[in-house]
Order: sequence, then structure tokens, then C-alpha cells
Amino acid sequence: MRSTVQSKALTDSFLAFASQALPILHIHTNDDYEYALELVEYLFDLAEDSGNDPLNDLITIISRSIEEYESNQEELVKFEQEAQAMDPNISMLRTLLNQLPNRGCSPKRFIPSFLASVANAAPK
Repeated sequence: MRSTVQSKALTDSFLAFASQALPILHIHTNDDYEYALELVEYLFDLAEDSGNDPLNDLITIISRSIEEYESNQEELVKFEQEAQAMDPNISMLRTLLNQLPNRGCSPKRFIPSFLASVANAAPK
């Protein structure tokens, strides 16, 4: 059986952590939300791919807070519903088209050549 001293030390340690982590444990603002997203991304880079790494537990805790915040945001809920209802092929095409400017290609130049390649690849 663990001693009362150990239990108190663990409780005090957790309360100290919780007071520092309050903005990410209970997300109420967009700034807290953005910080939580950045922190999870940072932790992904640090955490080992092992169930024993305590950083994975922290990622899980923060991810739950992010999900709870997102589920209460009308815009995000609407976006998720629209994304789920969208044809995956159209969704993929939109994603590719949105990435074109980053690759030095304009949609006006890409779409005709894309459509031509699709037409040529179609079974005859």
C-alpha cells in the first residue's frame, strides 16, 4: 500500500501541473485552442511510438480537450458535417487544386491538362 506522503506528493504534483496546463485542459478561447494544437504537434515530434511514453498520455489528454472545444464550435461542427457529406473524389480534387499555387502552377493552367489526361485515360 502506498503511503499517505506519496499520495500527497502525487496530488500536489498533479495540481501544480493542472494549474499550469489549465488553458489546454479546459479550452475556452481560440488562443487556447491554437496553443493546444501547437502543443500537440510539438509533442508528436517528441513522443516515442510506445504505449509506455508518458507524453502519449499527455497527447491524449490534450486531444480530448481539443475535441470537446471543437464539438462546441458551430463553424467547426458545420465544416465537419459538410466534409463528411462530400464525395471523397471531389474533396481530393479540391485539396489538390488548393495546393497548386504552392507548387508554382495555376488552376487555370492545370485544369485543362488534367481533364485531357482523364479523357485520354478513360476506357474506350
